[in-house]
Amino acid sequence: MDFDVESQTLLTFWGFSVSTGWLVSFYLHEFLTPVAMVAFWTILMSMPVIASIKWMAQQSNDSLPMPWIMTTALGLVLSFAIVEGHMSIPEIESYAMFWFFLPAVAFSSTTYYVKGFLTHLYTSAALANFMMAAILLFNPRVVSQYYILAAVFQGLPLLYHGYYEF
Repeated sequence: MDFDVESQTLLTFWGFSVSTGWLVSFYLHEFLTPVAMVAFWTILMSMPVIASIKWMAQQSNDSLPMPWIMTTALGLVLSFAIVEGHMSIPEIESYAMFWFFLPAVAFSSTTYYVKGFLTHLYTSAALANFMMAAILLFNPRVVSQYYILAAVFQGLPLLYHGYYEF
């Protein structure tokens, strides 16, 4: 089966997956085991990762989504290692901080590939995520709301880019 992935579709997959993942995680985190949560995220993020790989092949190996793929893979491996006991973290805030730090890195690298307003959009998204990572380290009370903040700071820039810039 041969299919093409449009740029708008790729961005929509990423934005929808990230926003949906954080909102579902917010409502179901009390009911799912940590392993089930990592499995949920692995399945959910497979759609944009596969679409990104296909898109890069269509674009003569353009590497725009590569930072997104790499930070997603790193985050899932880190999560699996923690829930399986291969790594330990001192406090949940330390773990939650990575879920903002990794997307901030991906958004920062994305600014290299875009121009104009999109550069400002991704720079703002990176700064918001870097700031949330720092806040989580020093203000543990924010942890209860980080799912909602992550849905906004990580999913909405991608959805905006996909829907309004094409």
